[in-house]
Formats: sequence, C-alpha cells, structure tokens
Amino acid sequence: MKKSMGRSLSICGLVLTTSVYALAGTYGAVPKIIVHFRGTPLKFASSVRPYRSQGTVMLPFRETAKLVGAKASLEPDGKYLIISYSADTLAYEIGHHGYKVNGHRQFMRATSEMHKNHLFVPIRLFNDITAGRVHAELH
Repeated sequence: MKKSMGRSLSICGLVLTTSVYALAGTYGAVPKIIVHFRGTPLKFASSVRPYRSQGTVMLPFRETAKLVGAKASLEPDGKYLIISYSADTLAYEIGHHGYKVNGHRQFMRATSEMHKNHLFVPIRLFNDITAGRVHAELH
C-alpha cells in the first residue's frame, strides 16, 4: 500500500510541477508596450501607461493626442471624442465599435475603457488619424 501511495504522490508531484511551469509560461511577466510615432518612442507618465485589453493595445486618449500633436476634445454631450490631426478629423462614440474618419464609417473590435481614472482608446484610432504613423511593439 505504501508503495502505491508513493507513486501517487510522485505522479501528483509531477503534475503539480508541470502545472506550475505551465502557469509561469502563461502568466509570466507582462510584456512591456512601446508605442512609436513616426519611429520615435512616446514617453507616457507612469499613471497612464498603455496596456492590452480585448486583444488590442489601449492608449490614454488625451495624453496620446498631446504626444502626437493632435487636437483632442470631448463633445459637450460627453458621448463623442473628436481627434483632429493635420486636415483629418476622427469622431468616435465612447464605448462603441464604430467611428468616422473624415465622414467615412469604420469599425474595430475593441471599445474604449476607463482605467485609473483616464479614458483609454484602441490604438487604431490614433493609427487611422495619423495615416499609420502610430504603432506599438511588445517587449
């Protein structure tokens, strides 16, 4: 009986060890996100660092607009974000999947989120308004 219990424990130990290593690989260090604008890394304050959610990189709305030189505003009704860059304008309804660039309707998978008392938006909004000049790398 003791011999079979020993095997069970060693098998359980093996399973436990395997599970711990599997979890370490899955839930290891969170990758650092570096956002570039025209090839130059953007420097965000530590309280508004980009993060991943819904399968996409999320950027702090006002801070990103300032860093890329875009004008950012919130409509008086509080429902729409407006981003102007060069001669282009993007209108995004907060919490929705659709937005308009120069009046043309676009769709994306992710939506905006409140995080640490800041509004974060999918990177795609800034990528579209700057003609592809904003992108992220995971390190």
